[in-house]
Amino acid sequence: MTVVPPRRAGCELTQEIVAKHNTRESCWVVLYGKVYDVTDFLGSHPGGAKIILKLAGQDATEEYDPIHPPGILEEELKPEAFLGTIDPSTVPQAETSSEPQEELEGPPPMENILNLDEMEEVAAKQLSQKAWAYYYSASDDKTSKSFNNQVYRSILLRPRVFVDCTKCELDTTVLGHKLQTPIYVSPAAMARLGHPSGEAGIAEACRKFGAMQIISNNASMTPEQIVKDASPDQIFGWQLYVQIDRKKSETMLARINKLKAIKFIVLTLDAPVPGKREDDERTGMTGRTTAVTSGVKAAERSADDTPNPTEGSGGVGQQLFAGTDPSLSWTKTLAWLATQTDLPIILKGLQTHEDAYLASLHAPQVKGIILSNHGGRAMDTAPPAVHTLLEIRKYCPEVFDKIEVHVDGGIRRGTDAVKALCLGAKSVGLGRAALWGLAAGGVEGVSRTLQSFIGGGFDFRAESTQLSSLDRQLTEARALLGVADGPLPLGVGFITFQPSGFVENAIPILRKHRVAAVWLSFPQADADHEILIQGIREDRDWDVKVFVQVGTVEAAKEAIRQEVDVLVVQGTDAGGHQWARGASLISLLPEVRDYLSTTQNTTTAILAAGGIVDGRGCVAALGLGGYLVPL
Repeated sequence: MTVVPPRRAGCELTQEIVAKHNTRESCWVVLYGKVYDVTDFLGSHPGGAKIILKLAGQDATEEYDPIHPPGILEEELKPEAFLGTIDPSTVPQAETSSEPQEELEGPPPMENILNLDEMEEVAAKQLSQKAWAYYYSASDDKTSKSFNNQVYRSILLRPRVFVDCTKCELDTTVLGHKLQTPIYVSPAAMARLGHPSGEAGIAEACRKFGAMQIISNNASMTPEQIVKDASPDQIFGWQLYVQIDRKKSETMLARINKLKAIKFIVLTLDAPVPGKREDDERTGMTGRTTAVTSGVKAAERSADDTPNPTEGSGGVGQQLFAGTDPSLSWTKTLAWLATQTDLPIILKGLQTHEDAYLASLHAPQVKGIILSNHGGRAMDTAPPAVHTLLEIRKYCPEVFDKIEVHVDGGIRRGTDAVKALCLGAKSVGLGRAALWGLAAGGVEGVSRTLQSFIGGGFDFRAESTQLSSLDRQLTEARALLGVADGPLPLGVGFITFQPSGFVENAIPILRKHRVAAVWLSFPQADADHEILIQGIREDRDWDVKVFVQVGTVEAAKEAIRQEVDVLVVQGTDAGGHQWARGASLISLLPEVRDYLSTTQNTTTAILAAGGIVDGRGCVAALGLGGYLVPL
């Protein structure tokens, strides 16, 4: 075939001309409306030449964009590779069906999603088939993946009683760095397949919750882009797959060493070769697929198109492992890594107590380990992390004294995390869960995912997804009630609040909408009511009624002293609902009523609550001194 000579850089090229450059000798592609000559890049492309050649002479933007870091084109290609722009009038228009297309249903409000199963279900509806297959896939029969998700159910908690749970601390430390939660995001590749914000979106959600993020070696954004907006106290780790071409790994480590936000290196060991992920490979056989780039990967490919049986069927996962070194060992690899970074080292992918013990012998160079079977994506039938954790506890518990032990894989509920922590884990990681959250709702989806583990009632931080939804819900209420401005004739109730956060972040929203009433329940301490009530009543032009729910006479006295508008007296008949101490409504209500009658307070009304299920109960509550009975 005659090769058409390149045109002057910057000119407009027709699709017909571009299409002729579809060979190894002359390979052009279109990206974002620009034409590039990538012939000289074929041999050094991390995913190999074949993937590019599949797209040669075509517009590769749709395949390229979600899985390549923004700006990577300028880093990898020489300026002269840019040939010009594509003439849009010469590009064939995509065929459109005459049949009406079913409108895609958007995700529900994130606050309506209650657990990871629901989040995954929502995410699956938002993702392309290719993205879903890559995220969901696991090796062979997915035995390890399935067992990961089930194993925690066979481990039971043994609750103790007479323990003061008024204040529960979730903070922990990793390698001396303080975290607000023991939940972290494990290295999970290709986040931009699920949402444009990618790994930076995950980082934003982690910042809000004080959670740690380990950045994937195969991230779809550069590490600089991911940590760009990190808070000063935000903690990141960097995952490393060592490459056959050590210069690639050394170059990336030199970049990582310069990023202050990245506090340690996670050397991943459980995938010396790619797993056989059939869901992922199947999408490679049914449609176009493109390689995923990473600054630390190098590929060894033959110079011709001879099929390589080790390359698999072309799924994203197969491409990610191009150039990964399968020859790592305890002695030579750790010695090499010590020459490349002074950052602490955590080894990821340990699956036996024997290897955990060996890792502890390499302290202090090795500071910690992550027990993991790669989410079931490497060797199928490998044990779940919690089994290895139990092994360490039984056979070599001294490991916990020498190095930190972390786990990931199969954590679906807060109780799963508690079980791992009770067995000695320092923290627990979420992998797919963060990707499902990102795909379902972007930053808000990841925030909701984290919140499903560590949330306890209403979250009053300024970044809270619940606060943003409250503002939206009150705006919608105005529209439904036909109240364009002025007071909003409804009330808002709050459970388990943080006084400082409530005053600083929630009250401005309530004041903005001028709600008619605020109902406060279950403070950390009775004295917290004073802080909250003063904050609410600071604006004298806001005529708001304050309801305070109490479960003891002492709490009622404090609320009466604050001259609340309505005292909601709740007995333990309804289960107590977190009251550390309390009384039945039949005895509590008259005591509170008697105390109120001895004061000068003539404005506070009493509502009776707790265990009232019928008319007879209502009459009894009213007879004991209640003004109203909420049901």
